[in-house]
Amino acid sequence: MLLMEMGVCEFLYFPTIPTKVSINEYIDLAKAYSTPQSGQFVNGILDNILKELEQAGQIQKIDRTKK
Repeated sequence: MLLMEMGVCEFLYFPTIPTKVSINEYIDLAKAYSTPQSGQFVNGILDNILKELEQAGQIQKIDRTKK
């Protein structure tokens, strides 16, 4: 549950971290600290939350400039 809350926090409050990167990081963390199936569960939940947040217009991401 904590991993998913942290993922949602990254979606909402870290505008320079792409959403796909956040999801992949939390999938890997779930696999490392729980079971391999936990990665699929976290992926499904975070993906659905992301869709809902995007529909509500709450995701505000900016492009990072490359140097």
